[in-house]
This record gives sequence, structure tokens and C-alpha cells, in this order.
Amino acid sequence: VLSVLIVTSRFLAVTAYVSGQRDKLRRQKDDLAQSSNALEQARSQLYLILQTLPVGVLAYQDDGNIRLINQVASVSLEQLFGEPEWDRFQTRLNSSQIKRLQQGGASIGEREIAGINGHRFLVKLAELKGDKGGTDTIVVFWDITQQRRAEFEREQALAFLSHDLRAPLSSISARLSNPSMDLNEQREGMESDLRRAMSLTEDFLMLAKTERFEGKELRSIDLAEVAQEAVLATETMVSQSAVHLDLRVQREGIMVRGDWVLLVRAMVNIIINAIRHSPTSSRILVKLHAPAGLEAYIDVQDSGPGFKEDIMSLVNNPNKIKIINSADRRSVGLGLLLVKEVMSLHRGNISVGHSAEGGALVRLTIPMLCPA
Repeated sequence: VLSVLIVTSRFLAVTAYVSGQRDKLRRQKDDLAQSSNALEQARSQLYLILQTLPVGVLAYQDDGNIRLINQVASVSLEQLFGEPEWDRFQTRLNSSQIKRLQQGGASIGEREIAGINGHRFLVKLAELKGDKGGTDTIVVFWDITQQRRAEFEREQALAFLSHDLRAPLSSISARLSNPSMDLNEQREGMESDLRRAMSLTEDFLMLAKTERFEGKELRSIDLAEVAQEAVLATETMVSQSAVHLDLRVQREGIMVRGDWVLLVRAMVNIIINAIRHSPTSSRILVKLHAPAGLEAYIDVQDSGPGFKEDIMSLVNNPNKIKIINSADRRSVGLGLLLVKEVMSLHRGNISVGHSAEGGALVRLTIPMLCPA
């Protein structure tokens, strides 16, 4: 009996111990589940925080495997690499993409990288020791396109004020300080210089508008009305220059989608350019036509000396949409630069060459809204 009691007592003790351990394991399992849920909630909150950040965040391993990426980073990579080099659904960076991010140097530090369509990014890279002995690279993207564009516009403004606008103002100052000049000659010269200064200012303001152009102003426009408005705007200059301006419209209803103010200004600029380089009593022909019904052409021909080869090369270069440096701007002129920008915004182009009379020929090409 004593032996049975001893065995029973030990059995009960073991049972109690096992039960206690089982309850302890159950509590640990519950605690682990709670910790796992808390960790998952933290991860979800961290993911949501990363998605709402105004900067791009990317983390990748040594082999290029993407461990973390937010929406801003995905868009930044698309604007940086372009399609098809970057697919927002890809889960791994290839070696060329990693090299582009690192700019061929160390994987840590800060650098500025140019993307497609004028996008620019400030990129900061840092390394973290990952699990299993590997290294994770953390990349943070800042889109500084607008900042660089504002800096460019400021440089354009300073260059405009220091060079382009100074010439006519200096000429006016010289005329005023010359007491021996005939009053009529002085007045006519000052009027010419003032018109030049006003034209430059209008071109500069229009060029600034193209930099902020978003396409919201586009509407259906009859190019014949644009041509008539441009001819009317240059009527006084035509009369004072003693040249003949002939407008020929192939047909009415040549419709395009565009910005009225920019298109009129572009056409005024090429007519003014023709007037300035045309000899007295010569003829300037402005022709609007659409022979194939797919594209509209605006041709302006004069009998002047024509364009120099270097200017034709600059304007006709399809890869040089924006003529940025000051030397190019001075040789081509602010007026033609504006025309080139306006045509680019309207998915068209400008080409220059020689007319049949040996003078200049400027052609503006714009896609028609409704093909005939």
C-alpha cells in the first residue's frame, strides 16, 4: 500500500508539473502570437508611413533583390531609368541600374542624377548590415526637377537682363546723350530701340510661360485666324520697313489643338525676323497649307540674306529642343528660341532653310486636330 501511495504521489507530482509546463507553454505561445501580431502591425504602420513620405525610399541587397520600396521611389526609378529599363513590378535591380544609382563610385554618399525628360534627382545612399552577413543599401530620392528648373529660369533672367535687354537700352541712352543728332532721327531710333526692348521682354515672358506650360490652355484653333492675327500684329512694322507682306491661306478650317497666345507669338516672331532681314520694297510670303491633311504647314519666305549654316544646324537639330547656353541663345536669338519651344509644346517642329529667292525659309509644322 505504501508503495502504491508513493507511486501515486509521484505520478500526481509529475502530472502537476507537466500541466504547469503545458500552461506555461500555452502562455508563451499566446505571448508569441501577441508579439507576432504587434510586429505585423508595426510593419504595416511602417509601410504606411513609408508610402506617405514625400521622398522615395528603396532598400536592396548585394544581389539587387529589393527588400523595400515605396510608391515615390517606384515613380522616381521610372523617371530615372525610363521604360522598358524599369518595370515598377520588378523585384530586383540589375547591375546596370545599381551602377547608375552609385554613379560608378562608392555605394554610399550623396549625388545628383539626371533622369529622362529633364527630371533630376538628389540621391543619398547608405549601407546597413543585413541578416546572414549581407549588406543592405538604403537609397533615398528627392525630386529636385522644379528646383533646378527655377535655377535655370533665374539664370535665363539674369542673362536676358545682362545681355539681350541691355543692347537696346544702351542704344537709347547713347541717342539721348548725343546732342548733335537730328531730333527726327533720334526719335525714330529711340522708337525702334523701344520696340526691340518690348519685343525682347514679351519673348522672355512667353518663354517663361512655356517652362511652366501644363497643357491646360490647349483648345481647338483655326490656324487661318492665327495667321491673320499675326499679320495684323506686324502691320505697323511692315509699313515702317516698306516691305510687302503677302498672306496666302490654302483653305479655311485647318484646325489644331493649341495655345492661342503662344501660337500667335511664334508666328509674329518669324514674320518679324523676316521683316528685319528683308530689303526695302521686297516681298515676304506667309503661306498656310495642309497638302496631306495630316499636318499643317506655315511657311514664311523672304528675300534677305538667309540663315547662316551654324544657325540652321542649331534650329534644325531635333535632339536640341532646348537651346540652353548663352552663346547658342545669342546666335539663334530669343525669338527663334521661343518659336522652337512653342512648336515642341504643340508636338510640332520648326525648320529653317533657303527660299527659292535665296532668302530665308522658315516652316512651322503642327499636327492637325482632325485630319481631312
